[in-house]
Amino acid sequence: MIRPSYFIALLLAAMLLAGALATGRLRSAESDAETAIAQLRAAQADAHEVFALRAQSERIGAAKRAPEDVLARINAALRDTALGTGRVSNYREHSDTELPGRTDGPRYRRQSIQFTLSPIELPDLGRFLDHWRTSEPLWTPTNLELTRVGSQRSRNTQSGYAATITIAATYVDIGSTP
Repeated sequence: MIRPSYFIALLLAAMLLAGALATGRLRSAESDAETAIAQLRAAQADAHEVFALRAQSERIGAAKRAPEDVLARINAALRDTALGTGRVSNYREHSDTELPGRTDGPRYRRQSIQFTLSPIELPDLGRFLDHWRTSEPLWTPTNLELTRVGSQRSRNTQSGYAATITIAATYVDIGSTP
């Protein structure tokens, strides 16, 4: 027969061992929870930053723009940068395509316009594009091709570049809204 004092000592030792194991598990669980909370906060901060950046960069038009309106905007940008409106040639609508993705709700389309500025020097082109970026955020340049025109040796011809620029804007396809 086991003496009551040994039994009580054995029972106390078992309870202390169980308590120590439970305390270790509790500390481990608390550490895991703190790590998970820190990761959640970091993910929330990252998501907030992504949404803020998207809000800054997204520019979506309410409808397709008339090509004449875009040409007027190009000429206004040329006037604002003191380059003169006589440089625009080969102006045309390049494409108008549906963007893939959404099947429910309104669909989005991308309208592209292509035009050539000629003759133009590189600093003038940079000034025009910088002004365009700030004054027309809806229309993003998507392609730029430079071709040398004229000759620097000949004084009778204008020298510089022909800059063929493609700009694009995203808009809501009004015919697709439910």
